[in-house]
Amino acid sequence: MSASTTIELLIIDPSRDDTELRISTLRNAGLAVHAKRVDTACDLVDLLDNTDFDIVLYACGNGNIALSDAYKICEQVRRDLPFIVLHQEEAANVEEVTTNEKIRDVILKHDLQRIQRVVKRELHDLRVRQQLNDLKRQLRESERRCASLIENSQNAIAYVHEGMHIGANAAYLGMFGNLDVQDIEGLPILNMVASSDHRRFKAFLRKLPEKSGVSELDIKCQSSNGDTFDARMEFSSASIDDEPCTQIIIRDQSRTNELKEKIEILSLQDSQTGLYNRPFFSKKLEQAAEHFQEPNGACSILYISIDQFQAIQNSAGIAASDTLLKTVAAILRKAVSEDEILARFGEHSFTILSRCSKNAEAIAGTICKALDRAFKGQSEYETNPTCSIGIAYSEGETSSQDFIDHAYFSCEIARGNGGNQFAVYDPNAALPGYEDDVPQEKEQKGSIPQKQEIEESVIDARGLLKEALVNGQMHLVYQPVVSLQGDSRENYAVMVRLTDSHGEEIDAGTIFDKAEVKELMVDVDRWVIKHAIQELTRQRKEGRKINFFVTLSSASIVDPSTLLMVCDSLREAQAKGAWLTFQIREADLRAHTQEAKNLVKGLKKIKCQIAITHFGLAPKPESILKRLPIDFVKLDASFLEGLATQQKKQDDLAEINAKIQDHGIKTIATAVEDANSLSVLWTVGVNCIQGYFLQEPSGTIGFDFSST
Repeated sequence: MSASTTIELLIIDPSRDDTELRISTLRNAGLAVHAKRVDTACDLVDLLDNTDFDIVLYACGNGNIALSDAYKICEQVRRDLPFIVLHQEEAANVEEVTTNEKIRDVILKHDLQRIQRVVKRELHDLRVRQQLNDLKRQLRESERRCASLIENSQNAIAYVHEGMHIGANAAYLGMFGNLDVQDIEGLPILNMVASSDHRRFKAFLRKLPEKSGVSELDIKCQSSNGDTFDARMEFSSASIDDEPCTQIIIRDQSRTNELKEKIEILSLQDSQTGLYNRPFFSKKLEQAAEHFQEPNGACSILYISIDQFQAIQNSAGIAASDTLLKTVAAILRKAVSEDEILARFGEHSFTILSRCSKNAEAIAGTICKALDRAFKGQSEYETNPTCSIGIAYSEGETSSQDFIDHAYFSCEIARGNGGNQFAVYDPNAALPGYEDDVPQEKEQKGSIPQKQEIEESVIDARGLLKEALVNGQMHLVYQPVVSLQGDSRENYAVMVRLTDSHGEEIDAGTIFDKAEVKELMVDVDRWVIKHAIQELTRQRKEGRKINFFVTLSSASIVDPSTLLMVCDSLREAQAKGAWLTFQIREADLRAHTQEAKNLVKGLKKIKCQIAITHFGLAPKPESILKRLPIDFVKLDASFLEGLATQQKKQDDLAEINAKIQDHGIKTIATAVEDANSLSVLWTVGVNCIQGYFLQEPSGTIGFDFSST
């Protein structure tokens, strides 16, 4: 018990002066006492009903409550409530009191030092009893959950004592021939082992008591109908109803091997079309890239995209568009040979990797015609489905990523020319522009169409991002993160803005959210990190103690070179990791748990801090805080919607804020836009705020933190 623990003390005493003296004595001993005095039975009942007291002091004398009555009332409310009697030597009922075993102690009224010691002792004992009861409840709950998990487990589990079954779950009973529990109880475990392995099994059991932990044995088991199967048994110590026994988990190895084969096949396939999936294709492409420069290493890629797929899906529906994908997959299967690798690469895109680079254009022409013929006259689709195909050859290529990028770029050229055709990548052609008038490129059989709204054009998103990276059409903006707890440190969230060829600012978030640009996000993150560190160094040299919050995308989380890049950027700028807080979306942390864990571990080693953004959308979001060393949590903007007027939103925010801070993590409310929300956030105890109420993102760093 710590000295700061508040003691709820109930004193039954007719004397106010004596009560105040005892309270002062306990407080002088370093105890934080919150005391209530009563002298009538009615008041005693009311107090016990409304307050959870830690200890009772009953002073014998001329009060209105008899000792026996006071004790009975207290015992009815809570049996473990410590009851201490204070008496005078001449009291007539001292003998009665001292013989009552349920009364914790009897003390002379004026022995103040002993009162101090007894109160401390009883309070300590009470806390120990409470902790013990809590542990017992937790143990019972854990045992109940374990029993439920074991009963419903897919693993076959049995419990054995002295070689005999004393219990088994449904999976175990089914493994050995759909037995009943009554059939298994008392049955020797040896009956489950094939006779050919009896001798080896007995020898293993004799040595089992000498082993600790989990012991394994590969053996041949036998079901009730005489069929045998290869199995692996795992033995470990357990107990049932406080009696020691052995837990045995049996895994059917024949089923395990069969399942592994199925999983391996499924891991290579796209579940919807049955074609190879993107990871498998990418792996084969990387292997092919290792031989690009060899005499027989030439190959080609066809990038095939269904024209106007989103419009088709919107008009025909999801089921019809799924049928379309399967039909296209079947047409592509007929167009490729066994030596070529066909895969579904994206939602409505497919790729073909061919070792024979001579017939790529012939294959592309065949596919376009076959797809056009397959859907002509079908009323199911308002627009006749066609495809655009981009072709790239490995000549001059040095990396698999550039190779697939070039095929994709050519596919967009074909799409821009109206679709239902193919285009071959020309390494001498310029990157696509976005001026109002784009010159025709005959070698590429067309050109990119005029600039459209970003939301309506995938090529705009990808092209704009590439153009921004190549031509420096990116710049950083900063938004202050301000403490509500008096901390004057200058923290800024760093964001990136893009401009098009006309110098107009573009909504970067709209572009970054498109799936087709995800592979470019590593380059974007690296640009942001490098320039943010350079700006930090400049600000620090000017004497400002500034820290930046920098976002990492999911692509950077899974990229194993991200940590090295951060280290290199810090070293080149002569900056310190402690100046940076890397922020990661909660959804990305959950989607890439192991990669995120490794990256966070490395960043913490170089003194960087870690923040989670968009926090609180997943069920039980606080569970992720136990697995990673997090410094800040940025609450999702949805917590601020209607916060000032909705009590439930305020209660929910208070609850999740408390859970986060219980882990020693600071909380940041984002999207703060009004003063009413600010007052609620301060009351709830949120640590910091960020939003347009303070300042919109700015290209300059000049917020006055001392004025907040």
